[in-house]
Amino acid sequence: MLEELLLESCIGLMVLHESIGLLDKLVHLNLKDCMNLRYLPGSVCKLKSVERLNLTGCAKLEEFP
Repeated sequence: MLEELLLESCIGLMVLHESIGLLDKLVHLNLKDCMNLRYLPGSVCKLKSVERLNLTGCAKLEEFP
């Protein structure tokens, strides 16, 4: 059971995969300083357990569902 996904400073990440929505026990998603992240999939809205979502420094983020 994955509760934390820490992708901080992952500069190669441009798109988060749709399968992120399957992580129903995810509590903490850290995407801080993923400077090239452009899109979050609609499935991110299925993450009902998330208490902390860090998008600080994601300056190129164009869409947030």
